[in-house]
This record gives sequence, structure tokens and C-alpha cells, in this order.
Amino acid sequence: MASSTDETIVVHVRPQAILRNLIAVDAQNRITLRLPRQATVADALAALAVPAMELVITLNDQIVNADAALSDGDQLTLIPAISGGSARAH
Repeated sequence: MASSTDETIVVHVRPQAILRNLIAVDAQNRITLRLPRQATVADALAALAVPAMELVITLNDQIVNADAALSDGDQLTLIPAISGGSARAH
């Protein structure tokens, strides 16, 4: 298991839905990233080369924005936003 150093943190990322096909994941459907200590969610997204799309991002089960700071051992979940359909009943 990866561990942090004084200058880096380890963050576990769980892409959901179609993102699992676009980003290489391990057998547990996650990615372990080592990032600089002052990293944000945006830094994690850049490191993963996440395609441009609307995402719901949770950090330790709380919805956050891309500017949220990351800490060692954090769990980041990336959920593609779903759109489409109609509000009108047929």
C-alpha cells in the first residue's frame, strides 16, 4: 500500500459509471494517486486526465468543488452527471 511522505499525500479515487472505462482502475475500481501536499481536487482531475464533462465530486462522502483541498488518505469519488429526458409527461 502506498504511503505519504512529508511532501506528498496519497488520495484514493473511485471513478463511477463511464469514467471506469475512460480511466485505468485497479481490481477494486479505484486509482491511488500521490500528489503534492497542497493539492486540490482540480490537481487530482488533471493528474488523471479526466475528460471534460459535468461531474459530481465527493470527497470523503461530501459533495465538493474542484477547488477543495485534499489531505492524506482522502477518498475522492467522481460521478458523471446525468442529463437528458423531458420534464413533460407523455
